[in-house]
Amino acid sequence: PKKSLEDSDSDQTPRGVLEQARVDAARVRDDLTAAAREQLVPVTEAGDAAYRFVYGEVDDGKWDDEIETEGQQHVWTFQDQLEKKEVEELSAQHFEATQGSHLDSHFDHAMERRTAIQEDEDMMLFEPPHELDWHLKFPPRVTEGANVTQLVDVPPKQMDLWRNIGLDSLEQGSIGVVMLAGGDGSRFLGGDRANRLGFSPPVPCMNVRLLSKKSLFQIFCERLQRLQHIIVRRRVFMVDTLIAKDPKMARRRGMLNSAGKPVYPKTHTTPVYVMTSEDNGREIEEFWSMHNNFGLKPTDVFFFQQESYPVLSNNGKILMKNRYQFIRRPGGSGGFFRALHLGGGLADMRARGLSGLFVMNTDNLLAKVADPVFLGYCMSCAAKEHDHLGKEGAVRQRAEPMSVGMKTIERNEAEERLGFLISRRARHKVSDVYEKGEKRRPMIMEPHEAPESLKRQDADRTHYEYYAADLCQWYFRLDDVLDLAVKHGVPWSAVSTRSPHFSVRKARVVRPPEEVTNSIKLEQAMGGFLQHTRRVVAMHVDRAAEFAPIRSDLDARIGVQSLGMLHQGWIKSAGGIFSDDRVV
Repeated sequence: PKKSLEDSDSDQTPRGVLEQARVDAARVRDDLTAAAREQLVPVTEAGDAAYRFVYGEVDDGKWDDEIETEGQQHVWTFQDQLEKKEVEELSAQHFEATQGSHLDSHFDHAMERRTAIQEDEDMMLFEPPHELDWHLKFPPRVTEGANVTQLVDVPPKQMDLWRNIGLDSLEQGSIGVVMLAGGDGSRFLGGDRANRLGFSPPVPCMNVRLLSKKSLFQIFCERLQRLQHIIVRRRVFMVDTLIAKDPKMARRRGMLNSAGKPVYPKTHTTPVYVMTSEDNGREIEEFWSMHNNFGLKPTDVFFFQQESYPVLSNNGKILMKNRYQFIRRPGGSGGFFRALHLGGGLADMRARGLSGLFVMNTDNLLAKVADPVFLGYCMSCAAKEHDHLGKEGAVRQRAEPMSVGMKTIERNEAEERLGFLISRRARHKVSDVYEKGEKRRPMIMEPHEAPESLKRQDADRTHYEYYAADLCQWYFRLDDVLDLAVKHGVPWSAVSTRSPHFSVRKARVVRPPEEVTNSIKLEQAMGGFLQHTRRVVAMHVDRAAEFAPIRSDLDARIGVQSLGMLHQGWIKSAGGIFSDDRVV
């Protein structure tokens, strides 16, 4: 309100004070309703308190859970009060939600899945990932289910082999990079950089408090450009070495032209695909344009938008943003497959001749973009069955290329927001005794779905039995991405959230208490596609070296410290010495 009760020059009698309070509360209500028409904003504590003080109403957390209309007909409550354009927009949203996206069906399946995971724990056998030993004479066998390699235990020669395989694939132009910048986690509230509505820019567009004032997007693009420079320099070294050792061989391979001069490779580029959302799409594209794509060619940058879906009440009713608009939220990172296909990204990838994708989240300051060691590991890791025949021990191998790879880190909290990699097996009931089934399948257990037994530490309390947390960095073959986008799809999860919304019962914006989760957000988790694959390989990396999530101002400060410690470690490994925080 423009005038507080203390500053008001109106009647100061009890009746006058009460009347002024009513006027102030009505102004707050009108301001919030107007803001809600453009973008749903959290209702201020002061405004909500003033409204309840004047009108004597207390939000008890039930709001729209008791709506008894059939289907989603409650969204038409204020139809007579709407203008023609607003009615048309409401009609389009209603048709898309009920007919186009099959919202009610997705809600039912998500709730059934949540119940099944919690109640059928005794019917499933969960196991930690199978660890691969790379010190054996032959490459380890990748079993069905989840497999993990502890990077710290891998021999240096094996790591060099993976690195070369990854660099070769990048040099051939067969790998694309996908940055996932959509979703609710792309922003965080508050902080000294928030705008007047309390929202900050998308996290990857923010200055994360580095001295250089670079954004995460700029850091990622510069890391990719550095990798491209290494690829070109490596190729030049190989050309010069072969010419010096065997000029005839170099000429046959096209490294010498007819005049006898070396033929060096041109500048290498790797295409980048950025997934945005309805909320941040225009903002992110303008940010990239303003910074000239951070040095990347415009033809090598492709934007596509993930789909958004209405937020539902706990009994499946659509929550309203205002009288004619739904509250919509992005459908989770698992919708990337379908969004990439519908947005034209897959067609662009096929036109470029790509064969694999490196997919990453954009809130991790320490992310290694297109990590060649990881790419080489995924491409070389094949399921090999070794049948020893006869006394001579002859080996017959049947190779099955891996289509899915991921990075994991050590879990350090029971309630950590990261999903964790496990293997699951159905149990078959025979004579009232549960026995292990034969089929083992990989699975990412999301924290909001995990039974308490999987979150606990082991008996000695030194680490978690299910320790491999998802780092949100993946490798996919392009053919498999197309299958997941068109044929299979990803299952839906029901995530309980707290959502301020426009109540059709109270005809105003309501704000649930902090402890109340009054809504369901339908999401497709990235790991949901694992139900369509028999096995997955994971590279377990050092958490301190590759994980610094930026989800708040505090995270940004910690992330900058983590980056500084990592760089100091590199300097010390190269022989540098620190004295009074300076290198000597």
